[in-house]
Amino acid sequence: MKTILKHRLPVVAAMFVCGLIVNGQEQRAKPSEPQIPLVQLENVPLPVAIENLAILAEINSTMDPKLTDKAWTPVTLRWENVTASEALARLLNERGLFMVENPQTGVIKITTTNSPPRAFDKELFNSSKEVIPLIRMSDVPLNMAFTDLGTKASLKLELDPELSNPSMPFRERISVSVRFRNLTASQALAAICDQYDLQIAKSSAPGIWRIARGK
Repeated sequence: MKTILKHRLPVVAAMFVCGLIVNGQEQRAKPSEPQIPLVQLENVPLPVAIENLAILAEINSTMDPKLTDKAWTPVTLRWENVTASEALARLLNERGLFMVENPQTGVIKITTTNSPPRAFDKELFNSSKEVIPLIRMSDVPLNMAFTDLGTKASLKLELDPELSNPSMPFRERISVSVRFRNLTASQALAAICDQYDLQIAKSSAPGIWRIARGK
């Protein structure tokens, strides 16, 4: 597998705003995103290509597990003079994928279906307003990721036994890999729940938020 991302950022970036159309959805590009002279990928797994372009475009994103579970044809492309956002939108269009932004978290979920974003209880985001410059996790077990974010968000969390018991099959399939910039811990927590179709709601016990599989 060979991956080449060639780019040289111009000294002066022209100011512009453009709309990107992804499967009928308009995505707003950043006002001053520079063009990349050459984006070249050779036999790169689709999830890896999407992740790299999203990072390059400085987009907070997650990927639907259905996308990573499916066998996709590797990505081979050579595009000139495109922004990272344009390259990402073009790649998703070609593969029939969608970008669905959740307004409560500010995170875009890249998915195989154009389903509306999950709605969360607004009170979830009142626990902590501190914006964290970088939240980065690589193959972190789900319960550990939630414990860390819950502590940062000053939230008391209770995980359904199916999620917290290491012997459960569903638990074994989930490890969290995310890279978020300038989000609160509560937003990151909600984005991960959205990614894995998990519900987070107030428990019957006072002050406790319970996380379980979506229904």
